[in-house]
Amino acid sequence: MSSSTAAFPNVSSAVAAGRSGPSSASAFFEHHGAWAPGVRLFRTLNFRAKALIISSIFMVPVALLAWNFLKDKADAIEFSAKERVGVAYLRDAVPLVKLGQIYRLRALQAHGTATSELAEARKALEAQMRKIDEADRALGADLGTTKALAAVKATALAAASAAPEAVFEAHSAHIDAVLTLIGQATDGSNLTLDPDLDTYYLMDGSLGALPVLVEAAAKLRGASATVAASGKPAGENLQRTIVSSAVATELFESRVTTAL
Repeated sequence: MSSSTAAFPNVSSAVAAGRSGPSSASAFFEHHGAWAPGVRLFRTLNFRAKALIISSIFMVPVALLAWNFLKDKADAIEFSAKERVGVAYLRDAVPLVKLGQIYRLRALQAHGTATSELAEARKALEAQMRKIDEADRALGADLGTTKALAAVKATALAAASAAPEAVFEAHSAHIDAVLTLIGQATDGSNLTLDPDLDTYYLMDGSLGALPVLVEAAAKLRGASATVAASGKPAGENLQRTIVSSAVATELFESRVTTAL
């Protein structure tokens, strides 16, 4: 052993150094730790290359922030675009409430006979129905209102052919179907999800509470017309309608006041 060591002194010193000293890998990270590769690389680059690398690294979070910002804006624009679709649809749907109420009142006043006022009210309602039918063909797929509009049409036909003693119930069912249509258009267009409180309360008052409140008051008027036409006390169904309309008036009045 001593003779081989004497013959190869460099080998023995290298082996001893390997046993006692640090390895080449550990020596690489000895002074700069995990940053050693970057430090070694930057020592070989000129200033322009270093500046380009640093600027590129800083651009990564900036690009991510810009992407998130633009995505949020795009989502907000898409949200508002659907709201505008709902407003366009509701512009033709909301008038159906008033026209249906006038038609109901004229039918109650006609006592089962054909009058010019009844014919005029029906003509105005049918004209508005054609408008909402056109709007639904263009926008109904986006708003999901086709089924609700079909119910409005069906109840309108039933109201037109209702017997004199069933006029009030048939026409009220038609107007309730119109209110359901308005609610579906409001929900389907994201109007009920408006994140701005001021416009949300404006929407809720004008499209949610006010039509129901107006119909509740109109039902009370229609019920009184029914009683006056028949000359008899209100029946059980009519009394229930009067009570529910009075309750709805009280409930939705606060929503309208909040919206205003």
